[in-house]
Amino acid sequence: MKSSGLEYTKKHDTVVPTKTILTYPCYGKKCGNDCGFVTEERRESLFKFFWSLEKGRRRDCSASLSQRENIKRKRSGC
Repeated sequence: MKSSGLEYTKKHDTVVPTKTILTYPCYGKKCGNDCGFVTEERRESLFKFFWSLEKGRRRDCSASLSQRENIKRKRSGC
């Protein structure tokens, strides 16, 4: 249940709530990703689909949607 996004209880009786979709992250902001066309219903269905996958498939899904890029600029740590 832990990896399916459902509510579960930790070792010391601490309850971890069910994962829920966050509010629309780009609402009222300039977004360079052009994600304003995605409806709330579509976001909800994608969220439910993602969490219905088994753990390995979720990892594969995330990896297929990302791409590796070289570091453009390094900054010194202060």
